[in-house]
Amino acid sequence: MSFIKYPLPESVLQATEQRIQWVLDNFSRVCVSFSGGKDSTVMLHLTAQAARLQGKKISVLFIDWEAQFSCTIAHCEKLRALYADVVETFYWVALPLTTQNALTQYKPQWQCWEPGADWVRQPPPWAITHPGYFSFYQPGMSFESFVSHFAEWFSQRRPAAVLVGIRADESLNRFMAISSQRKQRFADDKPWTTSAPGGHAWYIYPLYDWKTADIWTWFAKSRQSYNPLYDLMYQAGVPLRYMRICEPFGPEQRQELWLYHVLEPERWAAMCQRVSGAHSGGGYAPKNRQARPPDMEKLCAVPARQHAGNHCRALPQQNRRLPALVSEKRHGRYSGHPACGHWHQRYPVLAAGLQSAAQ
Repeated sequence: MSFIKYPLPESVLQATEQRIQWVLDNFSRVCVSFSGGKDSTVMLHLTAQAARLQGKKISVLFIDWEAQFSCTIAHCEKLRALYADVVETFYWVALPLTTQNALTQYKPQWQCWEPGADWVRQPPPWAITHPGYFSFYQPGMSFESFVSHFAEWFSQRRPAAVLVGIRADESLNRFMAISSQRKQRFADDKPWTTSAPGGHAWYIYPLYDWKTADIWTWFAKSRQSYNPLYDLMYQAGVPLRYMRICEPFGPEQRQELWLYHVLEPERWAAMCQRVSGAHSGGGYAPKNRQARPPDMEKLCAVPARQHAGNHCRALPQQNRRLPALVSEKRHGRYSGHPACGHWHQRYPVLAAGLQSAAQ
C-alpha cells in the first residue's frame, strides 16, 4: 500500500481553521478530546475561539490520570476557566481506569483512582468521580474502551464530532490511525475523519498534517497559553521530539519519569508508593534510549515555543538564565546525564533551579 502526499494551497493553520469551521457548521454536538499537551491545547484554543465567534457551545473531555504534574493540572484548570463561556460541559473524568504499566512485568497494568488506594493527589471538586455518571462505565475498564464508548454516549444517537489532537508525523501508529484505507470516512474529500464505533459519532483530526515546528510556531506567533511543563522539560535538556504529556507509565512516557525526581519530589515519592515498579523504572528506564545530555551552555529558561519558533523569527525576547548551572559546568562539577539515577541528590543546583522555575 502506497501513500501520496498532496500539497495544499493554504497553510496548515488555514486548513485547520477550515476543518474546524466545517465541524461547527455540520455537527450540533462537538467535543474536544483534551490531554493538556501541546497538540490538544492548540486544538482547544482554535476550536473554542471559533465557537465563540459563532456563538456556539462545545464540550471538552479530559482524562485525569491521578499521577500527573501539577503544571498540567494547573494548565487544564486555566483553560477550563478561560473558555467557560463556550464550553457547555467540561468532562473532567477522575474514574478508575486501567492502563498499561511498562515499569514492571509483575503488574503490567495499573488503575488510576483505584478505590481503597492511597491516591497520589485528590481530584478537583468539579471532577466526575461517581461511577454512575456514564451509563456505559464499568469499574476498571480500559482507557481505550472508555474513549470508544464515550463517543457513542456523547452523540446521544445523533451525529456528533469528537476532535482528537493527534498528528500523523508523531509515529507510524498514529499515521496509520488516520490514513488507514480500511476506515470509513465522512466523505472522500475529508481524509481527516474516521467513523467512531456505534455509527453516530465521527473522530475528527484537524491537526493531522501539522509538524512539531508548526505547533510551536503557532504558540510563538499567537502568544496563547500552553503547558509550562514544556519549558521545564526544555531546561532539563529533553529534546522536542520526546516531550510527551499523557499517561505517565507507558512504554514511551516512562522515559521521562526522572523529571518527577526534580520538579515534584513529594509527588514522586507518592507515585513510588502507589505504582508498582515506579521507583526502579524511574532510575533505569531512561537508559533504554539514547538521550542526549543537556548542553549546559544553552540550558537557559527560554520557552520551548521560542526554541522551536526561531525558524519563523517572530519570537518573544526572553532569556532567563540559570547562571548557577553554567557555573557547575565551567568548574567541572557536572558530569553525566541527569536521567541516570537519583540525580536530584547528586546535582542539587539543577534540582533547585528547576523546582524554583516550576513554582
